[in-house]
This record gives sequence, structure tokens and C-alpha cells, in this order.
Amino acid sequence: MSTAENLGRTAFSAENVASGTVWLTGMQASNYVIGLLFYFFIARLLSKEEVGLLSILMAIISIYNITTMLALNNAAIKFISEFAGKGDLEKASSISAGILRILLLVNTASLSASIAFSGYIASITHLDVQSVIMALLTAFLLDLTSYYGGVMFGLGMFKHVSAQNIIFYWVSRLSSILLCLPIRVQGIAAGFLLGAFICLLFSIFSVRGRLPRARGNFTWEIFEFSFPLYLNNMISLVQGWLDVLFLSAMAGSAQAGQYYLALIGSSALSILWSPLCSALFPAFSSSSEAVERKASLSIGIMTFIVLPVCLSAAAVSGTLLSIAYGEAYNRASSLLSLFCIFSVLSAYSSLYSVVLQALKETKPIFSAGAASTASYAILLPLLTPAFGPIGAALCRVILITVNFLVLQLFILRINVKVRTAQLLKILLISLLISSFLFLIENLSFPMIIKGTAELLSFLVLFLIMTRIVKPLSKEETELLARAAKKPIISKLIRKFLS
Repeated sequence: MSTAENLGRTAFSAENVASGTVWLTGMQASNYVIGLLFYFFIARLLSKEEVGLLSILMAIISIYNITTMLALNNAAIKFISEFAGKGDLEKASSISAGILRILLLVNTASLSASIAFSGYIASITHLDVQSVIMALLTAFLLDLTSYYGGVMFGLGMFKHVSAQNIIFYWVSRLSSILLCLPIRVQGIAAGFLLGAFICLLFSIFSVRGRLPRARGNFTWEIFEFSFPLYLNNMISLVQGWLDVLFLSAMAGSAQAGQYYLALIGSSALSILWSPLCSALFPAFSSSSEAVERKASLSIGIMTFIVLPVCLSAAAVSGTLLSIAYGEAYNRASSLLSLFCIFSVLSAYSSLYSVVLQALKETKPIFSAGAASTASYAILLPLLTPAFGPIGAALCRVILITVNFLVLQLFILRINVKVRTAQLLKILLISLLISSFLFLIENLSFPMIIKGTAELLSFLVLFLIMTRIVKPLSKEETELLARAAKKPIISKLIRKFLS
């Protein structure tokens, strides 16, 4: 076996995927901590109107990234991992170099045009021109870091991907907190630009020398793969920000700010499924064998991890908001509860998307995005003016549900099995725990005491119920134990689940 083939097998072995999941979970946990600290301070240092402007700033970065990235980071993961898994590093290198050339060409033109219109963008968003320009530069740098992140994923460099994200999140958020004191929202824009620059430097040095000099022709097959994903990313852009922007225009920055914080709070739950999906994508792509069976096992594990936490978070949303952002944002508790409950469907959709991409079936992902966005765009102008933030939240819930249902249809066609009995067991555990937490939530105690009681109750009840019901199979339990890596944690998993 050649050195390149051995490298490919090692990068996508079960052990490295398990290790990668741990690293990516640690990354998500780290980012969640700094994100919580960031919004904890920002919600108290800025006015509700300025929080609304912050959401617009983040929207500018997202709009630029999605429209100019062309989903080429996904293509880098798919094709680099595929050829690296075969031991053909020269082909992987030619694809990597070709993607970078196209990305630089598109981004140079896009950044120049965007800066030329920065004054107009500032006038319609009520931001200052300097903040807009810094946001555009940040987005440009983040496109490049996304490319390098795709290369790292494609080579199984999960530890480096984790470090890349941690560097950006911590540098950008901590510097933003410091800079927002003297220069408000503009300081946050400057902090994000600093974080993106340092992250890019780390990414370049991490990838350097990992692939041989590029030889051979660039394959245009990547555009057949990435174009449906690009269209779906454009749809996701609309899905992610249309309600925030629409609510800002209809009800003002203050209500949009509260809605945005509730949305951000629920997005923290993605720590439960994003690491698993991120590690599975290159692993599935490196070998098409038994993808359906692996997906079936992943669904059971994901449900066990996600459902109890999401329903419990929905039950204690008021306490979570008060601790995270202050009691002034407690009114958004019903929004957070709704988002938390339907985050479960978002988790399934993420896993289904990974399975379909691994099988090169990207058109169903676009179909799901198109169908869900159509319903979303139709209902948003009808429900938001009538019901305000609740109306906007209902539109987002419908969007998530339609997207899940369409993907579910395609998943069932490719013989990915969902074990109903197992799902019912996990649902029973989740409902019992969340019901008990809801009772605590309605007691009159100081927030810190109530929050501590709810956390301890969740942990104790989850362990007891899991021990009694045993919702996972032996194979699923063993996969979880191996992913944990730490012997003591692996031992506890086997004890409570087997």
C-alpha cells in the first residue's frame, strides 16, 4: 500500500472520525461559551436598537459569504476526501488549486463592487459606512478561511478545523466586547475583522505542505455537485435572515433585536448535531459502502442526544433568556421555546443533507430548500404584520417543517431505516424530563437558583431514565463509547446504556 493510500485510510478511519467528532464537539462547546459571553455583555452594553443594528451587520456578512462562496467549500470537502481516500493526492491537489483560483477571482470582483456601493448599503441599513466596509472585508476573509476549512475537512484534519474556528470565535468576540465600549457597533465590526484576519493566517500555515504540487486538469464535475448546493445556500440565506430583516422594517430594531437574540439562543443547540454531521460528511464521501446503514445508526444516536435537550430547553426558556441576556429579554421566552422544539427537525435535516451529499444526490437538497422557502416567503408578509414576532416565528417553524418533510421523502427512497420503537422510547424520556423541568420553571425562585435546580434535575433524570429505558442498541452504544475517547466517560456510557 502506498503512503498516499495509507494516509487516506487513516484520515477516514472509524477512530479518526470518532476523534474528529470529539474535537468538533469541543470546538462547538468552546464557541458556545464565547458566544454566550459575547451576547451576555452585548445585550447589557448596547441598547435594543443597537442589538438590532448588530443583527443587520451579521446579515451583511452572511449575505456576502453565501453569494460569493458558490458552495465550493462543500465541493472541496467532497472531492478532496474522495481522492485522498483513494490515495490520489495529486488529483486532490489539482481540485484544491482550481477551487482557490475561482474563489479569488469571484471574491476580488465582488468585494470591489460591494465597497463601491457601501454608502448606499449604509443608508438603507442605518449603519455607518466604516462598519459596512469592515463587514465586507470580514466576509471576504471568511470566504478564504471557509475554503481552507474545506481542504482541512477533506484531509481529515479535524483538530485543525476545530482550532481554526476557535481562533476566529474567541478573537472576534473578545475584541468586539472591548471595542464596543468606546465605538459601539463599529467596534464589533472591527473585532470581527481582526478575528477573520488572524484565522486566515492560521489556516494558510496549517494547510501549507499538506498536498503535493498541483498537476493535471481541474475537474468541472465539482460545479455539477456544488451548483445545487449553491442554490440551496442562497435559499438558506433567505431563510436565515428574511424574518429578521422583515421584522426590523415592520416593527423596528428593538423588536427585531429581541427576536434575533431568541434565534441566536436556539442556534446554540446545533452543538448537539453539527460536530457529528461535519465528521460524517468526509467519512461517508471517502467510501460509498454502507452509507445507508451508517445513516440509520446516526439517526438513532442523534435523536438520543438532541431530543431530550431541545425539549428541556424549551421548557426552561424564560430562565435561559434571563441568565443569558437579562430579564429585559424575558418576553422572548415563547419565541425561544418554539425555536428549541423545532430545532430537532433542523438536526434531522442536517444529517439527511450530509447523507445525500455523500451519495452525490444534491438536487433533493435544493428541492427541499425551494419548497420550504416558497411557503416561508408567502406566509411571512401575511403573519408578521398581524402577529409581530410570533408571526415571524411561526413562519420559520413552517419553513423548518417543510424542509424536513421533503428531505425525509428522499431519505426513505434510498432505504435509510428509521426505527420507530427507538424514537418512541427517546420521546418518552424527553417528555417526562421536560415536563418536570416545566414545573420547576413556574416556581418563584431567584434565576440562578432556579437555573441550577433545572440543570441538576435534567442530568439526574436523564441518567435515571436512560438507565431504565435503554433506548440505544449495543452497536450504537459502542459507537458512542468509542467517540467519547476518555476511558472513564466510555465506561459510564457502556454502564448506563447497555
